[in-house]
Amino acid sequence: SSGINAEYGEISVFISLRLSTMIRTLIACSALFLVADCVWECAWSSDEYPCDGNTACSYGCYKDACWSQCNGACSKTSGNDICEGCKEWCYVNNGSDNYAACREHADCEDYRRNSCYSTCTV
Repeated sequence: SSGINAEYGEISVFISLRLSTMIRTLIACSALFLVADCVWECAWSSDEYPCDGNTACSYGCYKDACWSQCNGACSKTSGNDICEGCKEWCYVNNGSDNYAACREHADCEDYRRNSCYSTCTV
């Protein structure tokens, strides 16, 4: 009987340690995500144009066509899709090899990550 109790005690300690390790790992990963999310900022003010929080690229509607911040002279960070913060932009492709039409910034949300249809320029 005391052997069974000792075995249950060891299992309980093992589970507690594993759970504690998992919680610490989760907290550390969450903290890293929050720091990474704050490091990159869109080039244009979010009061002026929307900001894609995943890519740190500004986007919006200008002269009835959707545009997005891009990296022309500014290179992408380590080859990923995060904008560098330079005020470079291009009109985006609507997916059918044409400009994405819009009347307001919200119309461009679905196109904000599409490739450039025009040259990336300052």
